[in-house]
Amino acid sequence: MDVETVLRRAGTYLPENELDMVRQAYACTAEAIAVWVQDQEGVQPVRARYAADLVHALEVANSLVDLGLDSRALAAGLLYVGVARAGLDLQAAGNLDSEAVELVSGLVDLADLNANIGERDEPRSERQTENLRNMFLSMAQDPRVVLIMLADRLHT
Repeated sequence: MDVETVLRRAGTYLPENELDMVRQAYACTAEAIAVWVQDQEGVQPVRARYAADLVHALEVANSLVDLGLDSRALAAGLLYVGVARAGLDLQAAGNLDSEAVELVSGLVDLADLNANIGERDEPRSERQTENLRNMFLSMAQDPRVVLIMLADRLHT
């Protein structure tokens, strides 16, 4: 899978000017992953890790296209992979769409909540209940956050 395939599929329902946002998000993520992988040289084969992370980002975006989500959600899905896997700093990344950045912020918050729940010394059913509660809170703010997170987990 490559970015052009995702863009061509998204282009069946999104106008060309909105695809530019998706291209920019992919470029930021690809660059962040490349820098991160370079810094990890010797840890594991560099090319394989770079390719795997980019494929993951594209699979997430492709799943979001399957759901017919908007360009901001597609951009957020790509950017979140860069944030989660390569430490992409969205503030330093440049002129990104503010709504897409806000979606990524919601994804990071949701991931943090789920990670913290796993650290608690609670019975499993209570953790699952807390996970569901947090997911519903995220949905109330913007349902795209949960859809993007599910797409990310689907391909992890």
